[in-house]
Amino acid sequence: MKIVRAQSSGFCFGVRNAVTKAYDLIEDNKKNNSEEPMYMLGELIHNKIVINELKEGGMKTVNELDDIPEGSRVMIRAHGVPPQIIDQLELKKCEVIDCTCPFVSKIHKLAKKAASEGSSIIIAGSANHPEVVGIVGEASGKAVVIESPEQAESMEFDEGKWVIYSQTTYSVDKFEKICDILKNKIANFEIFDTICITTENRQKEAERIASTVDMMFVIGSKG
Repeated sequence: MKIVRAQSSGFCFGVRNAVTKAYDLIEDNKKNNSEEPMYMLGELIHNKIVINELKEGGMKTVNELDDIPEGSRVMIRAHGVPPQIIDQLELKKCEVIDCTCPFVSKIHKLAKKAASEGSSIIIAGSANHPEVVGIVGEASGKAVVIESPEQAESMEFDEGKWVIYSQTTYSVDKFEKICDILKNKIANFEIFDTICITTENRQKEAERIASTVDMMFVIGSKG
């Protein structure tokens, strides 16, 4: 039996960076014999095996700010959080270890700038995905989330300026279809293809491998 392994498998840069910081923090606690609690605000990455290992190392996962004591060390997930969350953590005098993926941080900056200039913002992605929630938070209430080409077809837009960004892990095919639809609906429309290149490469490689094998396994957690 021949086994083909995808060349793009493994952690991307942003996830690897977050995981490395987390393990370093745990190791630092061990070296200093510290029992100071460490918190993940939301799961650091979408990988249950890694999250369980971090919990075994002493990290706690919480989803609400009220569950984090003042002065705690808090890791921000790779998908990022709305800016208001960071502000509230700083008010609680927490040590914030920001593990937001650099590609996601870039979208945050773009969305914040566009909102400050009066543009309306479209985000292609899943409305409840942590990354999208964080981007919406940067958009000062001016963001619309579109989850599918069908939803884009059913929507109407005003005559102002619109910009579109994508969730970094969104489908390349769906993003292109949404943009094609919106080009015919919005006169003043600017496209920012913010899908992570690693995601794009993996989608293309998965499609290629699936067409040549009898069975393909995707190893990891959903999300």
